[in-house]
Amino acid sequence: MVVLCDAISVVVRRDFIEKYFSGGWQSFLEIIPNGTFCSDDELARVRFLNPNDVKIYVEELIGHGLQFQSKRKSFSIFKSSRDFDDIVVIDQYRGPTLPCPWVEFGSFEVGDTGISVPVCWLFEGNRIMDGLHLKTLNMQLSAPEGWKPEDTASMRFVE
Repeated sequence: MVVLCDAISVVVRRDFIEKYFSGGWQSFLEIIPNGTFCSDDELARVRFLNPNDVKIYVEELIGHGLQFQSKRKSFSIFKSSRDFDDIVVIDQYRGPTLPCPWVEFGSFEVGDTGISVPVCWLFEGNRIMDGLHLKTLNMQLSAPEGWKPEDTASMRFVE
């Protein structure tokens, strides 16, 4: 599957939620601040229209045990960090705002609508060359309930 990434999306690996988020998946669902959540079996996504709202939400996720912008370069023995961040922020036009080794981003046409929408998916395989790396050519789109491609095509947000 692929997950819709319109506007500014905060994307988290579901296995990291289960492993590191205090209270696990159910607690994660309880703090979602708006009705834009969608997920597949591997990624969870919440959309925002304003970078300040993204910052607030990411700080809340960090407060519950997830990692963002890890401190790997810190030499302090008191600060530990995992090899990869649990959170990635994705801009619908530019893709991930920071390098993220476990996510792929692209735009694909939805059905026969003629409308391309930004999406992301988990990819942990070997990257042979630059460009998109697909798991399969047949991927289903995960989007919020009631969403239509026209919603993304007409979206306006603060960059």
